[in-house]
Amino acid sequence: IYSMMCVCKVNSISFMYVITIFLVKLLFYSLILSSIFTKAIIHPIEVEQFVKVTQLFMLPLTVLATDNGVLGSMFIFVHLKWSPEIEEQNPFTTKQRYLYSNIARSVDAILYQVVIFFVLLQATEVLSVFLNFAALRFFLEIHTVGYEVARHGFLNESLYKAAAKVGRIRIKATSCDTTERTAKIFFAASLGLMLAGWIYFSWIY
Repeated sequence: IYSMMCVCKVNSISFMYVITIFLVKLLFYSLILSSIFTKAIIHPIEVEQFVKVTQLFMLPLTVLATDNGVLGSMFIFVHLKWSPEIEEQNPFTTKQRYLYSNIARSVDAILYQVVIFFVLLQATEVLSVFLNFAALRFFLEIHTVGYEVARHGFLNESLYKAAAKVGRIRIKATSCDTTERTAKIFFAASLGLMLAGWIYFSWIY
């Protein structure tokens, strides 16, 4: 859906559609985080050891679970290289808008990572860990659903055309070696931050 931000006029219905989906996701994330911090994070003494271990094993899954997450966003930043040919394919797809759309995608992914981390910490039973993880996957997929709705023409013709333009644009890719190294770095950094947070909130906090 964020790619549609690049191919539409700023004052078009399609552009407003993308912005609306982005803002709705930010609202959901804000409400969840507000609810968590209003009640205060559950103290480690209230959580059984087996639940903590389950949370630990779920951390890598929160990073790897979907291409729409942090790794997917970083893949687009690193692997898909901007070129003037993109603007030739669509005059609205400027380098700045391409950058802004990817920033929005990354903000979405990072907030999802933060939200799911704190929601997992709220679990006091093993089943709750898995249920919380499954429920929050829905939020990460909202923009994908929004794109599919537009692509199949369920709403109006302008959204259908915008989604079709996204499918026609071709972007050059960087070397596989660069992508592989960068993916490993981002995965290690994301997992390291979540692990450090888990240690703090599960054993020190």
